[in-house]
Amino acid sequence: MLVVFSVQVLFAAWGVVTGIGLFQLRVWSRWSILVFSALLAFIGVFAALSTSFVNMPTPENLSAHAMTGIKFGLVVFWAILALLGAFWLYCFNRLAVRTRFG
Repeated sequence: MLVVFSVQVLFAAWGVVTGIGLFQLRVWSRWSILVFSALLAFIGVFAALSTSFVNMPTPENLSAHAMTGIKFGLVVFWAILALLGAFWLYCFNRLAVRTRFG
């Protein structure tokens, strides 16, 4: 658990530092958000696809219909994250943004 916590703290710190750099129009922050958004898009697509194809066990106190709704909600969540990553990739690769960051 300590390793997972450490990785999450590192990603959070990366995001905060990148956000500060974006507000200050630092060149490195544009590249950082491009890497971050590519990872987000890749993980979101992979997680949405794997969640939709994996057969999840249904607890005894939950109906199959409710489990289908939970699975659908997870797929939608990961798809939204993938779309957000793709949107950031698009936005930060536009010519106006590239020239703004130097």
